[in-house]
Amino acid sequence: MNNEKVSGIYKWINKVNGKYYVGSGKNLINGHQCRKLKHFNALNKNKHFNEHLQRAWNKYGKENFEFIIIENIPDATGQKLLSTEQKYLDIAKTEKEKCYNMSFIAGKIEMTDEIKAKISKFNKGKHIGNKNHMFGICGNKHPMWGRKHTEESNRKNSESNKIAQKGDKNANYDHTIYTFYNIKTNEEFKGTRYDFYNKYHLMDGNITGMIHGMKGKVSVKNWVIDKQRYLNRHKERNIITKKVYQFNKKTFQLIGIYNSAKQASETTGYSRHMIYKICGKERPSIYGFIWKYENDLTKDDKIKIEKFNQNDQNL
Repeated sequence: MNNEKVSGIYKWINKVNGKYYVGSGKNLINGHQCRKLKHFNALNKNKHFNEHLQRAWNKYGKENFEFIIIENIPDATGQKLLSTEQKYLDIAKTEKEKCYNMSFIAGKIEMTDEIKAKISKFNKGKHIGNKNHMFGICGNKHPMWGRKHTEESNRKNSESNKIAQKGDKNANYDHTIYTFYNIKTNEEFKGTRYDFYNKYHLMDGNITGMIHGMKGKVSVKNWVIDKQRYLNRHKERNIITKKVYQFNKKTFQLIGIYNSAKQASETTGYSRHMIYKICGKERPSIYGFIWKYENDLTKDDKIKIEKFNQNDQNL
């Protein structure tokens, strides 16, 4: 078996309509890493980078495509391959209706409007947090470690920042007029989100979470966007009218009955706010106990309460 690598220019040809894809490679046909097999596997998995060729492959089937070497270039360097491939791409560019190539620059992606739109769609939302290629890179691992920007680079950055659109000139500026209410000072602010966080030096992300109710966020440093929602939430947690029942998480045995979450906290020493969360069903349990409001009790719970009260009377 001949394991010698074959380099040169190749084509994938559609035997039904004669359309083709042209490319180059240093190893076209030998081994599992050869160019032919890489194309073949990607096309069969519907993951090929060339959408035109992939659609045709899906439509006509692999049996109607042929891989051929149109020019063999022995011991070719990368530059030699690219320059030869460019000659064929120049021809393909004059007959785009006959080929599947989307880029006509050898070794590079030609940034057409179609390709730009696809790259933008593909990359959308992928460069946040630990998905960013620079995430966690710091210190001497950072590419700018020990280096300084040149005067020319600083000048360009300065000019770019001057041009940057800030405030209401930014395309993403939120022009909505909101009413914010301070639950402690009774102060009221009416205006845009941008003006609000600039005046009170708050984080825009927290304000966004409060506006959209993200993760149950209702207030930011005593400011609320929806006063009624805030009052309703605290009405549900009213410590005067709601009894709290404490159950063992494993045995479900009733441990104690308290007139309020505050009393439960003071009696047991556990956090009142965590008891609120369990009663409000924001968490299933904590400290090895389940905490419930009276209106959330099941029939079995009520039977346990009756037995608990009888035991109290017998003491």
